[in-house]
Amino acid sequence: MQQLQEGPLPAEIIAVEWSPQNPAPGQDVLVTCQVDDNGATPPRVDLLYSVGGGPSVLAAMYDDGLHLDGGAQDGLWAGRIFGQAPDKSVEFYLRVQGTAGAWSIYPDTAPFQKIVLVSPNPVAAFPLVINEFMAQNFRTITDPADDDYDDWVEIYNTADTSVSLAGMFLTDNLNNTTKWQFPDTTLPGKSFLLIWTDNEAGQGPLHTNFALSVNGEGVGLYAPAALGNFPIDSLSFGPQKPDTSFGRTPDGGNTWVAFSTPTPGASNVPVGVTEHNAAQQNLPTAFRLHEIWPNPAKTAANMRIDINHQGAYEITLFDILGRRVRQQRFRLAQFGMQNIVLPISGLPPGVYFARAQAAGNTQHVKFMVID
Repeated sequence: MQQLQEGPLPAEIIAVEWSPQNPAPGQDVLVTCQVDDNGATPPRVDLLYSVGGGPSVLAAMYDDGLHLDGGAQDGLWAGRIFGQAPDKSVEFYLRVQGTAGAWSIYPDTAPFQKIVLVSPNPVAAFPLVINEFMAQNFRTITDPADDDYDDWVEIYNTADTSVSLAGMFLTDNLNNTTKWQFPDTTLPGKSFLLIWTDNEAGQGPLHTNFALSVNGEGVGLYAPAALGNFPIDSLSFGPQKPDTSFGRTPDGGNTWVAFSTPTPGASNVPVGVTEHNAAQQNLPTAFRLHEIWPNPAKTAANMRIDINHQGAYEITLFDILGRRVRQQRFRLAQFGMQNIVLPISGLPPGVYFARAQAAGNTQHVKFMVID
């Protein structure tokens, strides 16, 4: 009578984690897992993912202590899913081949049902813009909390439906994207919300812990930390004049102009802003490409252009070898200060150059992309 002989058990995948849980567009996802192979080291662990229902991509997993996987040969494996474009779904699963030769899969429903991630579209998820602001309020509007003439920022909901601002952030430092957090506030569709940027947060829920600089700085609106804290809208501005606001025209539009008659909490109405009085209204008088921020950049980068004429504009990105890697063209109907989101999603780490061209004028600026 033959006796059954026990063989080695298959390896087991345990403690699977991925970060971030809700990746921003272009943001890489680190996947880690603990593998138990009955005391042995499994010869192979694979990460397989697909984008938008496409074919599977095989990504290596490592346990060498060099890929954010803890220590070498400690049973903790790590692999990376590269950042994707907005609204792209990513499905992934793991498989391990142990010393017994058999394969184990996580989740056990794969490859038919996998773990699903979606990179949100910032515009679709948060149809909000910084619509108007004032950095030197002497007599335009008083803060009802203390009757002071305080700085203010106006947020506009471009959608027809309500949007919750709970957990979002507003900042005057684009390198500190979690400076002031919105309370549990809902903004109805096509409506405006006035935020008092007075550095007096104790005065109420819509009072920030910073004030805008009349000498110029940045102002940015960012998604909740749990959703990746990606930029929803941001811009940099130069020196401001008393009781002159800076805003979009039309509401939610791409052109920024100075308003001698500000409209806090209401629709922006241009008054007397022409190319001839651009200097008096604090508008650009020459084509100029400003620095890129943040720099180095990871998942998103912004660039401000001073526009002094109507017409076609072109932004081209080159790598360190001078090869063109990205290009976008657009037309601007009005002059003013423009905030451009650079198309850096999917670019590998390295040094790059951005070139802006318009009406025979060309300017360059250098920036870096990092992991």
